[in-house]
Amino acid sequence: MGIIVLDPYTLSNGIELQRHYVGIESIRVEKVSPGSEYYNVRVFIYGYTSKEAQSDDKDALYNKEIGDQLSSPLTEDLYTFGFNLLKRFYPNHEDNI
Repeated sequence: MGIIVLDPYTLSNGIELQRHYVGIESIRVEKVSPGSEYYNVRVFIYGYTSKEAQSDDKDALYNKEIGDQLSSPLTEDLYTFGFNLLKRFYPNHEDNI
């Protein structure tokens, strides 16, 4: 599950990609503290030159953690929430499920 980011990304060697693929590696939900009603949702993402590069087990361009804090139960499944969070983090994108 991922997206094609339409913003340029510059590689360490100076080559600029006009688009690249970002996929979700994992999602973690943690209570902020015992007795708290707040939860942190952490989504671990990896960027690749393409979806095929990810499928072929090529090295990732980068990895990041994005997240949000919730004060109420999720109204959607966890994967949909994570995917929507990814799309908010990269507003200039195309879906690539």
